[in-house]
Amino acid sequence: MFGTGMAKGFSATIRRAFMPAWTVLYPYEVRQLPERSRMRLAMSLAEDGSTDCKACLACANACPDHALRLDVDTGDGRRLVRMVANVGRCTFCGLCVEACPTGCLGFTGAFDMAVRTREATIATLFESPAGQAHAAERQAERQ
Repeated sequence: MFGTGMAKGFSATIRRAFMPAWTVLYPYEVRQLPERSRMRLAMSLAEDGSTDCKACLACANACPDHALRLDVDTGDGRRLVRMVANVGRCTFCGLCVEACPTGCLGFTGAFDMAVRTREATIATLFESPAGQAHAAERQAERQ
């Protein structure tokens, strides 16, 4: 019969009107995220700024998107100098976190990652003081 489809649609709309709202006013209210949410990649650091990373490259090798780049100093034992994540390429699969033998790589609950440029999607997760000095030298050479 004509109009039954419209009646079903209106009845669904009317039922929904009396249920509690699902939305929140985002910047002012933030909903609790599920426990294992994968949002922003981060490296756990000690208070002095050091990390437990052994520079084994397991995380970079496990990443199917090649979103991680590690600069390693192999002079006096393997030591991590710099770790950079290209968040624009990352699919947040979590394989890098699972592959890390020391557990120093993980996801945070921060999900506000909107940026205006592609270059802003590249995040430095860790840079040692030696790496910062080396970057300053390279910058001075360019000028």
